[in-house]
Amino acid sequence: MNWPRTLVGRHALMLTGVVLIGQLLGVILINRLVFLPRAEHLAELTARQLEAMQAGLAELPEAQRQAFVTRFNRNALTATQRTTLPDALWMPLRQQLDAEILTALSARLTNQQMTVQSWNNRPGNLLVSMPISGQTYPIILSEVIPDRSPRGALVTMTSLGVLLALASALWLQRRLHRPLARVVAAAEAVVRDERPSPLPENGPLEIATLGRSFNLLVCSLSSAEQERSLMLAGISHDLRTPLTKLRLYVELLPEDTEAELRDGMVRGIDQIDEAVGQFLDFANPGSAEPEQPLLLHELGQTVAANLTDPSQAVTLDLAPVPVVPGRPRALRRAVGNLLINAWRHGQAPVSLHTGLGDGGVWIEVRDRGPGIAAADAKRLCQPFVRGEAARSGVPGTGLGLAIAERIARLHNGQLLLQPAPGGGLCARLWLPLAASATFNNRNDNDSHTAGK
Repeated sequence: MNWPRTLVGRHALMLTGVVLIGQLLGVILINRLVFLPRAEHLAELTARQLEAMQAGLAELPEAQRQAFVTRFNRNALTATQRTTLPDALWMPLRQQLDAEILTALSARLTNQQMTVQSWNNRPGNLLVSMPISGQTYPIILSEVIPDRSPRGALVTMTSLGVLLALASALWLQRRLHRPLARVVAAAEAVVRDERPSPLPENGPLEIATLGRSFNLLVCSLSSAEQERSLMLAGISHDLRTPLTKLRLYVELLPEDTEAELRDGMVRGIDQIDEAVGQFLDFANPGSAEPEQPLLLHELGQTVAANLTDPSQAVTLDLAPVPVVPGRPRALRRAVGNLLINAWRHGQAPVSLHTGLGDGGVWIEVRDRGPGIAAADAKRLCQPFVRGEAARSGVPGTGLGLAIAERIARLHNGQLLLQPAPGGGLCARLWLPLAASATFNNRNDNDSHTAGK
């Protein structure tokens, strides 16, 4: 069952259902153990009284007998007029009880040849046909069962039970929501490549076990991350040292060495050095860098201004956008990777755009290349995955888009690969504005605290 979606809704529905089922079972038990035995007992008492009345009337002269019946019925009618009808809510229950009494009383008076039926459509009133000496006398019995309708007591009890069930659900949800919310927040921090604060390991056994297991998981992931970073840093050092020596050797080659050979060796060294840098960037996308308020259109201008290759031109269309929290160095690396990807695998012109939409701000790189299939967009953001065109000899490690996507997730954002207007590929890095509001509120609170 998918409804309700929240825990408090499901707990409230479950407890309310349990309360209602319990009360329904209680009504059934009361009917079987209280009402039915009471109806049989009242039928037995009423039958004895009618038998005694029949025997007494048989001893009276006929004139006195009729006068007694008339006076008895008049008193019954007077008592009936003073009674009130039960509430409409309880009328079916009262009618069922009267039917039980009527059935038991009819069976009990069969031997006396008396018939019993309800009278005047009023609960508790019966009309008995009593045969005496060849004549039948109508006897009216009023309020065989006095009216004791709850008049709202059961409704009040049921309402209180439901309210108590809802209050219990809210209390239980409050007890469960806090540790679960902490686990969700910590899991989201792990997704952003951050190390969350340790979770409390107290409370109920299940919650304490969950917190302890999650803390062990975070410690294990952190240890693996540190070992990976240390290993890659060692590899980088071990590789870049001989690369530097190779570059020096190339520079020291005799002047008569062919320029094409020299340039090829330099390009090969640069590609290896770039691959090592890509591996390091993927291992450490910038989670250790502190957040600060930034403007994506200014960041785009900075990236474009730092371009050193004049052959890699980029057209700027940077519309002003609101401030968002971010890590400038990591975001510059992500935008730079998107530009490199456009130059290598797309076609000129390459343009850089910013804008506001879908609850956030974005910066995107467009090119006029062949683009990619929609089914390949998510796959190409995975590490070491390259498109068909890239496999034909274009240099690269298959980590550029993966690094940009990881940096986007670090900022609670997304990397979207979609067709560009007019053809080509549009790589959009989208960051949410909701995080901006949280960031600004946090800064305001920090400034108020500092002022105090």
